[in-house]
Amino acid sequence: VQTCALPICWNINVIQTIISDDGAVEIATIIGFEEAMREMKLPLFNLDSEYNLVKTDDFRYLNLKHVFGIRFGILDNKLYYDPTKDEEEVLDGCCTVLMSKDDEGSKLLKLSTTGTFILTEDIIAKMTAT
Repeated sequence: VQTCALPICWNINVIQTIISDDGAVEIATIIGFEEAMREMKLPLFNLDSEYNLVKTDDFRYLNLKHVFGIRFGILDNKLYYDPTKDEEEVLDGCCTVLMSKDDEGSKLLKLSTTGTFILTEDIIAKMTAT
């Protein structure tokens, strides 16, 4: 019987190795981390009569919402979808959009911009139409 004292916690370290930077590294990292977390088996514990945690043979998976991302670049008010790193160097700015999706619909998790990427109604309409 394996026991441990309360409280119990998990410490997760993420090491990212970039082999080829074709753009949207942040999105790729988050999606990769999400997939790894979906596969992680979390052991289940019970309390014994002395209130010690006792590991069982059972486990569970994390219940995560699906995350997806889109990256846009802008140059002379023209929108570019998923620019590479080389393309990003000549663009006026970039915008990263991270969202989650479940049965209730999509939710915005993060919106970040670099350079000069002004979010106008017209630009947002073009971004959401793709």
